[in-house]
Amino acid sequence: MRLASPIWLVVFALAALLVLWFRHRRGRNHAVAYSSLKLVMNLPVTLMQRVKRLLPGVQFLGLFLLAGALARPQMGKEETRVRTEGIAIEMAIDRSGSMAAVDCELDGNPSDRLMAIKRVFHAFVQGDGDLPGRPDDLIGLVAFGGYADSKCPLTIDHGALLEILEDLDIPFHVRDNPQRLPVMDRSLVKSQQDALEQATAIGEAIGVATDRLKDVEAKSRVLILLTDGAETVAGVNDPDAPFPREAAKVAAGLGIKIYTIGFGSDRSDIPVATLDRFGQLRFEHVDARRGFRIDVELLEDVARIGKGKFFRATSTEALRNVYAEIDQLEKTRTEGLTYVEYIEYYPYPLIAGLGLLLLHLLAVTTRFRSLP
Repeated sequence: MRLASPIWLVVFALAALLVLWFRHRRGRNHAVAYSSLKLVMNLPVTLMQRVKRLLPGVQFLGLFLLAGALARPQMGKEETRVRTEGIAIEMAIDRSGSMAAVDCELDGNPSDRLMAIKRVFHAFVQGDGDLPGRPDDLIGLVAFGGYADSKCPLTIDHGALLEILEDLDIPFHVRDNPQRLPVMDRSLVKSQQDALEQATAIGEAIGVATDRLKDVEAKSRVLILLTDGAETVAGVNDPDAPFPREAAKVAAGLGIKIYTIGFGSDRSDIPVATLDRFGQLRFEHVDARRGFRIDVELLEDVARIGKGKFFRATSTEALRNVYAEIDQLEKTRTEGLTYVEYIEYYPYPLIAGLGLLLLHLLAVTTRFRSLP
């Protein structure tokens, strides 16, 4: 509630004081000279006399209501709109064979790397504890092993994104003999196809994510690349695959910022899928120290070229801390705009004031008319 023109109340107050001052200066005017009032002092006060005493108050209240109407009382209906300028984030997750290494913890239980990444990424998107969530950002998902694949386009529908994330798994190549073959040991892999399934195409992942981000209109465009290995496709298994540093230069030229995360410990066991003599699928843990290495230098270079930052995380909690820092570095700008629509209420005091003044006029010119 507010008064659009409160000056009228001030004018009314000054006018009322001025009228009282004049009346005080003039004193009382007697219409009829009478020698003594002792004869009428003890007469009872009639109802009409009591009503007549109220007439000055009626006139005063009517004038006050007119002044109130001129002051224009208004009631505001407030509406707040929040305008957000979100960020486009493409998450590229490594799902090569080494992501099956069980060197993480979830709720006090051993977990493989991919499961830990899913949990932390879910918290990054939806919010959990120290991670506030990214409700206003476009977020997409790219998964890569020996090749990169866009699993979810950039979307504000984070529920659908997280459903796709939960379905993400590691493509094990099941061999039809019980021989124990570590998935990252290139010397024991039988075929080129086996090698491709378990390889890590970092350069191609950057290329696919860049293609998704390049035409998006957003405050900023960000690629978060998470891997536990090194580039093993470009120039080796696939001569046409893009090299990571060159792909990062293309992304940087388009204004895309790149954060890289090296995840996992340097030594761990990786499960290998085999079929036993009875045709049953079995997973056996094999020491993968010979074939496992995080190319820290490459990830640092990619982040530097992409004007981002490189992070190293060896546990689930450390990975949460990394996402919390990225969350602080990439803030969504939110601006609150408040709109107020005012409804005029002056007709109510106007009608009431005019009614009281009309009532006073009728009273003083008829039943309560005074003699001159």
